[in-house]
Amino acid sequence: FGDEDKGAVFEGTYMVLPAEPDVPLDQGGSEALEE
Repeated sequence: FGDEDKGAVFEGTYMVLPAEPDVPLDQGGSEALEE
């Protein structure tokens, strides 16, 4: 179940963020969502 959960969270987060493969998540992934 852990993997499915992480996948769902990642997909949901990724859809909200702009698709920029060169920008790592730690440079604005979850931080951007919290503001």
